[in-house]
Amino acid sequence: MLLSLDRKYKAHCIHPSADQHPDTKMWTPRVLISWEENGKLHYRTLYGAPDQFDNLSDAIKFAMDYGMSWVDGA
Repeated sequence: MLLSLDRKYKAHCIHPSADQHPDTKMWTPRVLISWEENGKLHYRTLYGAPDQFDNLSDAIKFAMDYGMSWVDGA
């Protein structure tokens, strides 16, 4: 089941998220991409560092765009 932030994109599931640094309060994007190939499930986690954002929604948007770009280049 897809969570509300998850998106299906070109036979891949993209799950964006972000972590907040406890000292700077800046958000670092992260994206988990999963897909099935030849009956086997594959995963790739991408981190957006050094990109950091002041707010969570900008970090999530960046993570989603980053994930889609990765799929396009794969």
